[in-house]
Amino acid sequence: LFPDVTGNTSAVTWGHAAGQQEIAWLEAEAAKESSTAASLAGALLWILGRNAQLLHATTREAIVVESKHPCPPNERESRCFRHPGATKLLIDFDPRSEMNEQADWLQFSLDEACNQPVGPQDGSFTGKGPWLSFEVQGDTVWFFSRSDSVDGHWGWRFTVTAIYSST
Repeated sequence: LFPDVTGNTSAVTWGHAAGQQEIAWLEAEAAKESSTAASLAGALLWILGRNAQLLHATTREAIVVESKHPCPPNERESRCFRHPGATKLLIDFDPRSEMNEQADWLQFSLDEACNQPVGPQDGSFTGKGPWLSFEVQGDTVWFFSRSDSVDGHWGWRFTVTAIYSST
């Protein structure tokens, strides 16, 4: 069944050695009713699939952050998103996000002093969305918001998703 595997029967080796034909054969055998081969093929498919999941396991943890809608004037917010062990953080914006270009903005940075901006447009977002999503390598990002206009734009909403990879 796995001609490239000699003497090593670990699921990892089998998974790497198995080609399209072998997987198709296992699926066909697993589809047969009440045979030993079907049971064995089903078990092997499960083992290979589970092994692939474990090898490429990625855990996600998401937090949604948003302003009031509409965004009130004279609002300030700063916040640190720290997810120890995360390999990266994904920042995704709600397409409705909109702030006054002259007076309101969001800023993302790697530090609290905002000396290391991160993201498109040097990490600064204003005006009408949709705003570009971006990712931050590592487990920490700072967020700053300022709203000074009185014109009642929708405001902002974004999701910070921490990615924990096992590989």
